[in-house]
This record gives sequence, structure tokens and C-alpha cells, in this order.
Amino acid sequence: MRPSPILVAMVLLAAPDAALADTPLAQLKAAMAERLAAMPDVARHKWNSGAAVEDLAQEARVVDGAVAAGAELGLVPDVVRSVAVAQIEAAKLVQSSLIEQWRAEAAAEFTDVPDLATVLRPAIGSATQAIVGNLKQAEPALQECPGASELRAVPQTLVSYEPAWQVAADGVIAAVGGPARTACPG
Repeated sequence: MRPSPILVAMVLLAAPDAALADTPLAQLKAAMAERLAAMPDVARHKWNSGAAVEDLAQEARVVDGAVAAGAELGLVPDVVRSVAVAQIEAAKLVQSSLIEQWRAEAAAEFTDVPDLATVLRPAIGSATQAIVGNLKQAEPALQECPGASELRAVPQTLVSYEPAWQVAADGVIAAVGGPARTACPG
């Protein structure tokens, strides 16, 4: 049985950087990790159903919901839109890479996959709302190299999805006007 995205986020908060767990940056990172950790189950669901990775209508709903939530918090719509799109692109990277792997292996249908509509999407939606909810307070840290570097550091539980994490993190950092990867030493 696979750990739930919520369990993964709790493990992340108990990890070595637990001292930072109550900072907006750590909460943002945990929410991003929770969201990305759900993607293998989303990929399993799509593998079983034959659904395409890209679902433009669902993506639009996610972006619109994030922008609406951001507006209630006084966030700039284009910033929130960019953050949401980066999370979606990272999610599609995980899903696509797994489905390509399973196709090459001629994998069988998966069992014990959480339901997309009643389990996965609500968990992903909650994580997305937490990302938006922590964005404004984390923004100052993300505009400096230490904060940007902290967000770019791949959570240990997601190391096998490093390229996707980098898309998610770099998208957030760029959206808030943070430093480019090359601007931060180390």
C-alpha cells in the first residue's frame, strides 16, 4: 500500500529541516511536495482508465480556482496563474514519465488505486490551496538566494522526481521575481 500524499507531507515536515516547518517557506514547500506526491497515483488511475495525461479542461479549473483563491488573499492573478501552471506542468512530467515507463514494461493494470474524483483531486486541490495560501508570506524569502535555494532543494521523498520538482520550484520562484538558478551560488 502506498503512503497517502498527506502522510508524505507529514514525513517531509519531520525531516531534517523540521526546524523550519512553521515558516511560510517550509509550509509552501510541504504543500508543493504533497501535491507532487499524489501524481504517481494519478498516473496509475490514468494508466488503468486509458485517460490522457493532459486534461485541458481540468487544468483550466485548477488554474481558475487558484487565481480566485489568490484574489481573496490579495495576490496578483498573473503570479498565481504562473505558480499554478508550474505545478501542473510538474505533475504532467511525473505522470508522463511513469506512463512511458509502464508502457515500455507492458505493465498490467494497477490495483488499490485511490479514486481520482473523490480522493485524489480533493487532496490535490487542498495542496494547491495551501500553496496559494502560503505564497504571499513566503514571497520575501523566495526573492533571496537562501530561500530560493531551499525551495529548489528536492525533498528526500521526491528525489526520483527531481526534474518535475525543479519545474515546480523554478516556476514559483520565477513567478514571484526570485533569483534565477544561476544567480545563486552552490
